Amino acid sequence: MTKHEQQRLIRWRGQILQHSSETQNVARTCRHFGISRQAFYKWRARHAEFGEAGLADCSLRIVHGLRWGEAGGNGL
Repeated sequence: MTKHEQQRLIRWRGQILQHSSETQNVARTCRHFGISRQAFYKWRARHAEFGEAGLADCSLRIVHGLRWGEAGGNGL
């Protein structure tokens, strides 16, 4: 995803959160924007914790620790 697309996504998710705070109705907001309530609550929690940066997509790639044998051990 390009930086421009990421910024557009952040603005769109911000509009969703703004709409819900204005209407005080999460279900109606989710129907209006065509998103699940699960996604809405995830974005709202991330926004509360991280601010605007929390509305960006996160990498789903698993970050692994040391690979087998990299710690200098022989695996025994």
